[in-house]
Amino acid sequence: MTYLLKSANVCCVFCMILYLSECSPKKSTDDPLLGYWVLEAPDPDDIMNVIFEIKKDSAGRYVGNSHVFYLGAKYTTDTLLNLRYKDNKISMVSDPAENQRFSGMYNNRLNRIEGFPTGEDGSTLKHNLKKLEDKYLEGSGPVMQESEPFIYNYHPPVLPLDGVVLSDLGREGMDPDKVGSLIRKIADQTVGEVHAVLIAKNDKLVLEEYFYGHGMNSLHPLHSSTKSIASLLFGMAAGTAALDDCIWTYLKEYDSHRNDSNRAITVEQLLTMTAGFEVGDHLWDGAKDLYENALTRKMALAPGEAFQYDGGCSNMLGKIIHCRSGVKADEFAEQALFEPLNITDYYWQKDHEGKFPVMDGGLALTARDMLKIGILVKNKGKWNGKQVIPESWIEESTRLHVEETGWGTEGYGYHWWIEKPNEMNGRQQIVYSQGMGFQVIMIIPASGMVMVVTAGNYRGMEKNFELWKAIHALI
Repeated sequence: MTYLLKSANVCCVFCMILYLSECSPKKSTDDPLLGYWVLEAPDPDDIMNVIFEIKKDSAGRYVGNSHVFYLGAKYTTDTLLNLRYKDNKISMVSDPAENQRFSGMYNNRLNRIEGFPTGEDGSTLKHNLKKLEDKYLEGSGPVMQESEPFIYNYHPPVLPLDGVVLSDLGREGMDPDKVGSLIRKIADQTVGEVHAVLIAKNDKLVLEEYFYGHGMNSLHPLHSSTKSIASLLFGMAAGTAALDDCIWTYLKEYDSHRNDSNRAITVEQLLTMTAGFEVGDHLWDGAKDLYENALTRKMALAPGEAFQYDGGCSNMLGKIIHCRSGVKADEFAEQALFEPLNITDYYWQKDHEGKFPVMDGGLALTARDMLKIGILVKNKGKWNGKQVIPESWIEESTRLHVEETGWGTEGYGYHWWIEKPNEMNGRQQIVYSQGMGFQVIMIIPASGMVMVVTAGNYRGMEKNFELWKAIHALI
């Protein structure tokens, strides 16, 4: 079931969030600034797009929203603050922390805004914004029934998913009322902006719901859930035999960055994120590629000393996958993982040189294909009777290797999060991937359950915590 009034399918173009505010109000109902604006000549290679919605409040002040899309689907929405508009001159000021500004003119003859956005690095590039049809985004949220409270009527999945049998909640021993409670929280946004919820129980699809214009064919960014896919690829390309290898065995072309403090780092320490590099937003500083960028960092800890969440470790795994398989990690994924699971539609972001796939957060898949991967892991690497990933790797990579991560009861395996048994999860261990905004592939082996959730919770952690609690109520 898809909850929407109108899907906003747009070309993926232009990622610039502007924050607009009050200007001199106009009484005219023909104010040319009001409405929806998008880049006039998009770059076809861009995957992000922003649509500006400008309107007036009851006091006649300019207000609105900026709607960001990723691969054609709604990603985030921000409130517009600060716009100045007089004598057809427009100036906009973005979040000062990012130093983004926009200045330009409204061209009445061509009905477009002509201006120059300034990025955080001070660069400018001319962009023209064209007007979209009125009410372009109306209804992009979930449909709410007129009855109060919101009533959810469960319907079992009906569209086949290759390799997965269809069933229903009751037949597989799940409580429809608990699922209904989760859907109601999604509908009233108690748990933020959820885009998809899929559940498989006993390898059977029992729930498939979409919201906010997303659907079964919508690609969704996995963000850091990509890291767990990297672990699967490593297991196929190298496996447990390579765990004790020194990383420099695979990074010989970067040997000039090897020193006494980092020379002993092992492949296993990349997988457990205990390599010891400094973490945080690291600038490229002239690095020639993704791997050199990770290796130029100083060491904050001795290798193996403690867990530090570090995307650089994931990217270096991409290089090792390349060395062991003979092809770049995304190409290896297509051959060794996606093809056996019949995953045909995906996107993998490359580094800023366009050379190597970003392994710490660059993959986008459909929710259905994320579910396939979860079922594959639950079944110890087997899909439709074929062993796609060595069983020994699934067992080793989803085992607890790091007890303390600083994230509550969460431990860490080989690029998989491990929630240790506790009261909230019914004393069951949960293995899961986790990406920014709440992109989760969750495997609960003891219950025979796999769950996929995608969402747009990019603003703070409170909604994510509420969503996590609501999901645990189903377990």
